[in-house]
Amino acid sequence: MALKEFRPLTPSLRFTQLHDFSELTPNSAPERSLMEIKRRTGGRNATAGRLRVIGWWPQETVSYH
Repeated sequence: MALKEFRPLTPSLRFTQLHDFSELTPNSAPERSLMEIKRRTGGRNATAGRLRVIGWWPQETVSYH
């Protein structure tokens, strides 16, 4: 496995060497068969379509007269 060396931008990076995992992950895109679709509802439920997220609406502002 190849080693990744860092430029000495900070004292801690001066002698840092980490493993390069480029051999294990040849493609940058994830495997499509392992992914699932993230469905978004916008906080609305399935029956009435009303917002059901607690604390979504802006709070009342306190005015000091």
